[in-house]
Amino acid sequence: MKFRERLVDGLRTPVLVAEGFEIQSVTADGIGLRQQVTGAVTLEEPLFAHGKDAVFPRAFKGQLANDSVIVLLFTNRGTVFLQRRGLQKKWEPGKIDLASVAGQRAAVLIADRYEPEPLESTAFREVAEETGVSVSVLRKDPLRFIGEHYNPRTNEFQTVYACVLDVTMAELNAKLSAAGTGEVDAWIEKDYGMCIAEYFGALANNYAGGESMRPVNFIANPAIRRGLDSFASGLSILSRPVP
Repeated sequence: MKFRERLVDGLRTPVLVAEGFEIQSVTADGIGLRQQVTGAVTLEEPLFAHGKDAVFPRAFKGQLANDSVIVLLFTNRGTVFLQRRGLQKKWEPGKIDLASVAGQRAAVLIADRYEPEPLESTAFREVAEETGVSVSVLRKDPLRFIGEHYNPRTNEFQTVYACVLDVTMAELNAKLSAAGTGEVDAWIEKDYGMCIAEYFGALANNYAGGESMRPVNFIANPAIRRGLDSFASGLSILSRPVP
């Protein structure tokens, strides 16, 4: 796809649009994107192009690089909360996501320009949306910055965090059931070390992407892996009973 920067009346931030499409509107709700051949109009979430002061409609995600976050949610025992993907998902239904929570950095419309959402705010927002725990509660416990990773398969620059979530799996699944979106089948709790052993062993295909995604996955990045191993190890040590 070939992209061009378009300037929209009343908006100082350029919008990147693929050939064959045009911008119909820009509001606080999103970007109205019109396909020139069919006339079909969709309302698209704006995403910042990585390293540029320009946004693009989410419909072009993957064609243009953007920023995202990954958060690993640990218990204070060193286990990790993971999601089993909904059975109706088009990609890898029923598989386990190795990222507890993941999401795109938002482009926030302020007056006449888009501003990039701070990455920590993206992380807290995504965790709140996925778990039902409010951002104000989440901010009481700091995020641990683990590192940055580029995934060429998804064309995303991923910032990875870890944090401790003081809830039970039963509470997470109760909130999931109440939401009723079907995007997630269930929350599960697993030993972190066991997850790593499974993913890099014979059970890789139990996880979304499996062996084919493993070489480009964030957990295959040595610096990310060391950071997560250290975080989990510290929690395990703290949870041991004092002799």
